[in-house]
Amino acid sequence: MNAIFVNYAHPDALHVSGVRVPRFADALARRGHRIVLLTPTLRHDESGRGAGDLSRVIDAHGWQQPLSLAYRPVSRRSLDLLRSGRLPGPASKLVTLYHLLVHGGVHEDWVEASRPSWGAITARLRPDVVWTTFGHTSNLLLGKKLARLAGCKWVADIKDNLDVFVPRAVRPALRRRLSGCAAVTSNAHKHAQVAERFFRRPCVVVESGVSKELLATVAAPSDPDVFGVLLVGSVYRDDTCLEFLTAVGDWWRAQQGPTAPRVELHYAGADEARVLRLATVAGVDRLLKPHGYLPLDRLAAVGKAAAVNCYIWAGFGFHHKLLELLSLGVPVLAYAGESAESKTLAADLDGELHAPTTPGALTEAIGGIYARWRAGDRPSLSPRLGGLSWEAQAEKLEAVLEEAAGR
Repeated sequence: MNAIFVNYAHPDALHVSGVRVPRFADALARRGHRIVLLTPTLRHDESGRGAGDLSRVIDAHGWQQPLSLAYRPVSRRSLDLLRSGRLPGPASKLVTLYHLLVHGGVHEDWVEASRPSWGAITARLRPDVVWTTFGHTSNLLLGKKLARLAGCKWVADIKDNLDVFVPRAVRPALRRRLSGCAAVTSNAHKHAQVAERFFRRPCVVVESGVSKELLATVAAPSDPDVFGVLLVGSVYRDDTCLEFLTAVGDWWRAQQGPTAPRVELHYAGADEARVLRLATVAGVDRLLKPHGYLPLDRLAAVGKAAAVNCYIWAGFGFHHKLLELLSLGVPVLAYAGESAESKTLAADLDGELHAPTTPGALTEAIGGIYARWRAGDRPSLSPRLGGLSWEAQAEKLEAVLEEAAGR
C-alpha cells in the first residue's frame, strides 16, 4: 500500500502532537508499506522541503522507513499574531473564525508552503490512501485535497475533541468542506463519539501505541528507601496543580518522625517553570526534582523507580499518558478525576488507577499506596499490555486504511 500521512507537528517536536502519526508511519513502513509523511518544519526559522528534485527523492527512497517531508510555513501576519498571544480576546476569536471559514483552518501557512510539492508527491508515489489527523482542521483539508489530486480515498483521524476545538458557529461550514472521507479513525471512544456526529459515519477506535521503552520488564526501585512521586505532562490549570502539590506536601508533613520515609517529588514535562513556581507556593520545592521533557528511555527509568506516577486530568479529552504510565507497572494517580472510559481501560489491563477529585481523597490514596509500598508490595506488568504496542495498533490501522483504499 502507498499512503500519504499528514500531521500538523514535526516528528521531533517535544510534544504529544508529534507522536501518533509519525509512530504509525514508522510501524506501517516496517510492515512493508510505502509511506510519505508531510509535516511543517520543527521551527519556523529553518528551511523546509522545496519542490525541486522531489520526484528523484521519492524514486530513490528506501521504504524501510517513511519519507518525511517538512515544509516551512509561509508568513501570515494574522496567524503570527494569533499564535503569539498578542491579540486581545475578541480580535483573536475573529481572526480564528476568519481563517476557519475562509481557509478551512488556522494552519494554512504550512499547507500553502507544501502546495508546490503536491503534484510530484501524488504523481510519483501514486497513493492508495491519505490518512490525516485532527489536531487542526487545516490538516484534514490538506488530506482531502491531496486525495482528490491523486484520485484516491482519504481517512480522517480525530485525536482531539472536535467539540472543544472547533467553534460551534463554523461546524456546519467545516462539515461541508470536509465531507467525503472514506473512513474515520480516533484514538479514544470519547473522541470517536464526537467524530461520528461531525462526519455522520462510524468511527473506528485505533488507540495510540505504547513504545517498547515503556513496555520493558519492570525494574525494582533503584533506592527502596525513597518513596518517589512522579508528576507527568501538562498541568493545565494552576489551581488544580497547586491543589495536587499542596496535598502531596500535607501528606509528606504528616509522616514526619523517626520512621518517616524519604520522599522525592519528580516532574517530567514541558511545564517545568510553572511546576517550580507552584511547588514553592505549596511548600514542596525542597522535594521537587524537575526533569523537563524526557526522552522515553529516561521517562521509563524515572517512572519505574517511582512508587506512584501521577498526572493532572483535564476533562475535555482522552489522556494517552494513562496507558503509557500503566505500562510501567506502577500505581497511577490522575488528580481531579478520570473518565469512565479510562477507568475501564485500566481495569481491563489489570492496572491500578486512582482518580481522586479532592485534596483529601488524594492524600488518602497516596497513604494507601505508601502503606503497600512500605510493606514491599510491588505490582508487575500485565501481559495484556503487549496489545498496546505500536506494532499491534498499526495492524488495526492497516486494516482500516486497506479497506478504505479498496485493497
